[in-house]
Amino acid sequence: MTMLRLLAFRPVTPGSEPTRTAAPPTSTPVSTGRTSPTPTPKPMPSATGTKSAEVGGSALAAGLPLSGEAWIEVAAALGLTGGAQQLAANCTWSGVSGSTLLLRLHAGKAGLHTAQMEERLQSALQQRFGATTRLVIEHSAGGETMPADTLAQREADEQAERLARAQSDLSEDPNVRDLARRFGAKVVADTVKPNH
Repeated sequence: MTMLRLLAFRPVTPGSEPTRTAAPPTSTPVSTGRTSPTPTPKPMPSATGTKSAEVGGSALAAGLPLSGEAWIEVAAALGLTGGAQQLAANCTWSGVSGSTLLLRLHAGKAGLHTAQMEERLQSALQQRFGATTRLVIEHSAGGETMPADTLAQREADEQAERLARAQSDLSEDPNVRDLARRFGAKVVADTVKPNH
């Protein structure tokens, strides 16, 4: 759809007039008695630079996430709570095969993967992408490092950044500096909490 829009509309730069071109003359096809095969469009490669997936036509039609970044966005938007949300947040995207979404869960988080939580996650995916959507969760080997490309890790990084910013703001506050100078007060870093 996006490609059609890009081809159909040419952006107008400020100060220039849009150019109008006449449609090329059409000719009526002449039947030769032979039928030519209709070319089948090939799927576009992923522009994200992440792992490639086995992508079938039904995956594109269903709108399944086709990259790790897209999976993180979907996991955040599913509206899950509790254990199902934790399961989704700790899975990394592994690929898509037809209408099946392949996820990977680190062995250290295997306790999050129960049949009930997988069922809740699959149900949420089916509501979003259609009843034919299936889910397969693989477990990683025990020696692998924790993946950095999960929703849970992203949220933890954002929380750590907010905390560091709050600690920095507090230590830079003129009133806090004055108290430290006058009375030898010190900020206990573990007691600082960000406002939001």
